[in-house]
Amino acid sequence: MRPPFYEITLLKGDYLPPDFPSIVWGDKKVSWKILKERVNRLGNALKDMGLKKGDMCAFVFYNRPEFVETCLAVQALGAIPVPINYRYVKGEMEYVLNNCEAKFLLFDGELTEVVDGVRKSVPSVKGFICKGESLPWAENYEDLIKKSDKREIKTDVTYDDPMVIIYTGGTTGMPKGVILTYGNIHANQDSIAGYLINLLPKLEYKDKPLSSLERKIQAVARDLFTAVNKIFSSKSLENKVILINIEKEKGIQFPPVTALKENGEIRLFSSAHPNPDIEMRIKIKETLREFFNLEIYSSSFKGKIKLLPIILKKQFKKEIETKAKPSIKLSLVKANLSSYIPFPNYLLIVPPMFHLASFAVWINHWNYPFGSIIFPSQKSFDPFEVLEIIDLYKVNELFMVPTMWKRVIESLSVKFYDTSSVKIALSGAAVLHADVKKEILSSFPNALLLDAFGQTEMAPVTTVRVDADEETLKERCVGKPVPGVEIKIVDENGRELPPGETGEIWYRSESLMKGYLKDEKKTKEVILENGWFKSGDLGYIGKNGEIYIVERKSECINTGGEKVYPGEVEEIIAKHPRVAQVCVVGVPDNTWGEIVGALVVLREGETCSEEEIIKWCEGKIAGYKKPRVVKFVKELPVSPVGKILRKVAKEMFKE
Repeated sequence: MRPPFYEITLLKGDYLPPDFPSIVWGDKKVSWKILKERVNRLGNALKDMGLKKGDMCAFVFYNRPEFVETCLAVQALGAIPVPINYRYVKGEMEYVLNNCEAKFLLFDGELTEVVDGVRKSVPSVKGFICKGESLPWAENYEDLIKKSDKREIKTDVTYDDPMVIIYTGGTTGMPKGVILTYGNIHANQDSIAGYLINLLPKLEYKDKPLSSLERKIQAVARDLFTAVNKIFSSKSLENKVILINIEKEKGIQFPPVTALKENGEIRLFSSAHPNPDIEMRIKIKETLREFFNLEIYSSSFKGKIKLLPIILKKQFKKEIETKAKPSIKLSLVKANLSSYIPFPNYLLIVPPMFHLASFAVWINHWNYPFGSIIFPSQKSFDPFEVLEIIDLYKVNELFMVPTMWKRVIESLSVKFYDTSSVKIALSGAAVLHADVKKEILSSFPNALLLDAFGQTEMAPVTTVRVDADEETLKERCVGKPVPGVEIKIVDENGRELPPGETGEIWYRSESLMKGYLKDEKKTKEVILENGWFKSGDLGYIGKNGEIYIVERKSECINTGGEKVYPGEVEEIIAKHPRVAQVCVVGVPDNTWGEIVGALVVLREGETCSEEEIIKWCEGKIAGYKKPRVVKFVKELPVSPVGKILRKVAKEMFKE
C-alpha cells in the first residue's frame, strides 16, 4: 500500500477545493493543494540526497507546518520519521541521533546552536537541512523545496513497517525509542472510532428526551459520518431512514449505524433499523480510513468522475451494496453528484507534536475528509492565544494537557471568549482531576469531554473516559478500555487481581509497539511472550468496569504533561562535587500537577545553596527536568536493605 497519511494528503490536495485549509499557523493558511506540492518537493529533495525506504530521518521543529511537511515527506519515501524534543540539550540530542542512526536532520533555525554543537559527533547524519537562516554546513529548507520536483512519490509500505519512532523518557538516564508500525497506529485509530460509535444510543431510546451526553455525542457523530449529511441535504431523501453496515475483514468490528432526520436534525444510533429506506453495506479490508477516503473524492466534479469507476468496481466485487427502491437509488446518485462542501473541521493542537499524544491526535484527525489542524503561533504556551484562536476560527476540537486546561480556564475569568463551537475537549498525557473537568464542562458548554489515557508504547490510547455534565464526574477514573484493547490488573507475581484491588495494569492489543529501538533486553522486560505489556502504572478496576489510576509504579514525575524520571535528574545532581547523595521525587503543585524536587545530602563539611544545585543542572538536561525545589537533609530515608523510600521522601517536602 501507499504510505496512508501521504495518500490522504494527495487525495485532499487533488479533490478538495483549492483554498481548503490543511494547516493554520498564526496568520498563515496552507491549503491542501499547496501542502501536497510542498510535501512532494521535500520528499523528492530528500530522495535525491539519498534518503530511502527504511532509513531514519530525524527532525526537530516547533508546532509548525514544517513538522507536518517533513513527517509526510519522509513517510512518502518509506523512510522512518524521528521527531525530536526541541527542549533537548546537546547530550540528549546527540544520544537520540546516534541511537537511531539518523541519516538526515531537519531543524528550525532557532535551534541552530544546539544542532551545531552535536553535528560533528553524529557520524550517521549525512546532511543537515535548516528552516530559516542560511548556514555553510546545512541546506536551506525553502531553497530545497523551491528547486525540487513536485511529482508524486511511488513507494509501498506494509502494516508491519515502522511508521514513526517516538522517544520517551528512560529510567536509566536517556530516552527510549519506541517503534510504532502503521498497523499499530491504525489499530488504535479504529479502536477510538469504534469507541465513539458505540457511544451512540440504541434505537429503542429514539423517543426519549436527549440527555446532555447524548446531545453532545450526536454532534460529534454527525462530523464523523459526513456522507450522511450529504444524503440528507437532498429534499427527496431528508425523511428517509438509512442503515449503514461497515464490515471489516479483520480487526475491530463496528456496530450497524442507523441515521434519520427528525424536526430538521440528523440523529444516529448504534443499532439496526428493522425497515430502512436505504441499506448500505460497505466492506473494508483493513481500516476505517478506506471509508473516509471515498468521501474525499466526492468533494469536487473531478473527484466524482474519478470516484465513479471506483464505486462500480466495488459494487461488482460486492464491496459496496445498496438496497433501496429504484427511485431512491436515483435520488442517491443525484445527491452524490451535487456539490456539498462543509466548513473545515478545525482541530487545535497545543501540546508539542514530538509527544505521541499530540502526534496521534493529529494523525487521527487527518483521516477525516474535512479535517484541518491549527497550531498556535507562539512557541510558549499562551492561554489567551488559544482562546483567541477558538473564537476566531470556531474550533471544533481542542487538545491540551491538564496544566494547559487549568490556565485556559483561569484566563476565561479575565476576558470573555466564545467557546461554543468546541464539540470535543480532549485531554491526555496526565490524569485530569474531577475539579478541573467540572470547570472545563462549565467553560465549554457544548463540548464532550474525552479524557484519553494510555502510553506511547500502546500507540497510545488504551482507555477513554467520556463526560458531558458535572453529575457523572469521577476522580482518577480514566474510563473503559477502547475496543481491541485487553486490560488486566496483576500483583507482583503476575497473578490477575479481582475488581477493587490495586495492582499493575497490563495491556494486550494490536496497537502494542514493535519494541524499543536497539534495546531487546528492555523490550523483553515489558512485553511478555503471550503478548501482555507491563505498563508500570498502578490502578484498579471499579465496579462498572472502569479503570482507576493510583500512581506510577516507576515513580515517574509528570510535570505539565512532560514525563521526568528521577534517575535521570539524580545522575546529574550526583555529579556535583559537594553532593554525597540525592533523591528526586515529584512534589505536588497546583499549576503543574507535580514539580521536580530534590532531597540532597551534602558531603561532610560542605555547604551549598538551592540556587547552586538548580544552576548546576542547566544545560545538562532539558529545562522542565531541572529541580524547582531543593531541600538539604542529613540523610535520605532508606529501608532496612538500603532502598530509598521515595514515598517518605515526598512527605519530607511537606514538613
